[in-house]
Amino acid sequence: MQEIRHGVSRLSEGRKIDEVIGLLKGIPCRGGTSCPDQLSKALEEIKNK
Repeated sequence: MQEIRHGVSRLSEGRKIDEVIGLLKGIPCRGGTSCPDQLSKALEEIKNK
């Protein structure tokens, strides 16, 4: 799990929230939602507050 966190933080570093959401949204995992997809949903919630 730590590797995913480091990968996502590196991927999102220096990018605007909409760009990060676009990169992560809809990534599947074994027929369900993935950690990156769940993060994109959380970022959308934060953005819309």
